[in-house]
Amino acid sequence: MIQVALSYLKGWPKKRQKKADAAAAEAYEEAGIVGKVGQKPIGSYTYWKRGVGEFERLQVLVYPLQVTKQRGVA
Repeated sequence: MIQVALSYLKGWPKKRQKKADAAAAEAYEEAGIVGKVGQKPIGSYTYWKRGVGEFERLQVLVYPLQVTKQRGVA
């Protein structure tokens, strides 16, 4: 069975890190899943994030992720 998840790039990539790789890292950090990430986003959305005394509009990129392993599952 092939499992597919969507990985949301909500943070900022590290220096010289590809956005798709940052999305895969985010999927592991937030959901404990590992897999093969698509190199092109399949969508995006924006939201308002509250900061100190202000709001900032951010764009989130959505990448497909073919799940191969999940933390805590054999």
